[in-house]
Amino acid sequence: LISKSGPRSNMRVTTPAAVAGVRGTDFFTRSNPTDGTQLTVLRGEVEMRTAANPDVSVPVKTGHMAEVGAKEVEPPKVIEATKQELM
Repeated sequence: LISKSGPRSNMRVTTPAAVAGVRGTDFFTRSNPTDGTQLTVLRGEVEMRTAANPDVSVPVKTGHMAEVGAKEVEPPKVIEATKQELM
C-alpha cells in the first residue's frame, strides 16, 4: 500500500523484466527470472515498462493487470483482472 503523500512518493519497483512507477496505489507484483513479471492493481494506477525498452510505458489502472515476459521488448500487455485474481 503506497500513499501519495507518504515517505514512499515516487517509488519504483524494479524486476529483471519490468519497472513500475508507483504512488497512491494498492498493488501486488510477482516476478520469476524465466517467466517475467506480473503486476495487478487493486486501487490507483501504476506506470509499467519493460526493462529492455524503458522509453515506452503503459498505465495499469484499478482492476487491471499487466504482464511482461523475461527479456520482453514490447510494451507490457494490460488486461482486465478477474474477480478471483483481484482476491
